[in-house]
Amino acid sequence: MARARSFGALIALLEQAEGKLRTAGGITDPEQRLLALRGIYYGTTWSADFRAERSEVRNVGFTLFTGFGRPPDPRPVLGEALFKDLQESQDVADGEHRIDVGHALIGVEARTTYAAREVTIPLQGGTGLELVTWLGDLGGGAANLIWRRSAGGAAARKSVNTVFSVTGSDYGASINLEGDMAGYLLGAGTAVAAPAFGKGGVTDLFRAYLPVDAASRARHARRCRDFLTMLGGKVEPAPATRLTNRTHVVGRLSVRIRDFAVAYLLQRYIMGQGRPSERVHAACKLLDGTATEVATSFVMALERGIRAPRQSVRGMPPWPAPSPPAAACTNRKLRLAAREREATDLIDQTVREGRQQASEWLRELERLF
Repeated sequence: MARARSFGALIALLEQAEGKLRTAGGITDPEQRLLALRGIYYGTTWSADFRAERSEVRNVGFTLFTGFGRPPDPRPVLGEALFKDLQESQDVADGEHRIDVGHALIGVEARTTYAAREVTIPLQGGTGLELVTWLGDLGGGAANLIWRRSAGGAAARKSVNTVFSVTGSDYGASINLEGDMAGYLLGAGTAVAAPAFGKGGVTDLFRAYLPVDAASRARHARRCRDFLTMLGGKVEPAPATRLTNRTHVVGRLSVRIRDFAVAYLLQRYIMGQGRPSERVHAACKLLDGTATEVATSFVMALERGIRAPRQSVRGMPPWPAPSPPAAACTNRKLRLAAREREATDLIDQTVREGRQQASEWLRELERLF
């Protein structure tokens, strides 16, 4: 076979892989086959993510967020060619529609355990399911935008569209958002729940969800409505499309985006980076406003998806205007990080001044002798 360039080709690849895992690999439990397939994309040393990021920390995070499952290495069973075809088929487009297969698989896996579905992970801002899907993408995108804006000048006016109008599979790219939704909706109804596997296992979840026939096209057309419902939205019954509690949903999502953005800022941009304390304070003051912009743009994209279900979900204008910074930094973690930076700056300044004074003293001694 080859890299999938349509949903039908993707389903055929998954079916072939799952068949080999079941027969040659002896993996009869569909949840374990799901785990093996997820490891092709995330959380293992042979995954696409590790090949790009080279990060053992990310692998540990994916293990924690999904419920401590450890994927078996499927390469001996699948063979090099099929493994390569699957890994290169992470991002699949079919007409107007697209999906990030890795996001979809890791989201479905997170739903197999109660803890990953329901328990908020300390210091991360959300559940494991949220973190491996929309919250990881949008919280990371918010943090990136906050840090760029905190540089000041023209960067302070950067639009939130930089989180969504990106190529590839970063942050709020359309293919990411579609994969995030699929992680919630494959084998599900309108509530966040464990996936319901049929005889066809993982492959049948994709076959029933992706728009490849009349039944799946009808299911796929409801995806934004059902996903918004899972996020706490209340949408008027079809054919109406209005989200009646928009303010509530935006507020709820913005808090989660803000909290994960703090963790992302600290890990990616601040700790151990020698950043000036003024920059950390500036980023802190942008937290709430930027998180609200990202949440608003996300909800607007889903609302458009309800009205135009045959189009891929993507962030679009009108974009919220860049929010002004808050009067003060109120986030405790970032305040502490800034103080640590200030203390380090003071020590560095004292050392520099001491060296300068010593140099001047030595010059005086040279003149005396």
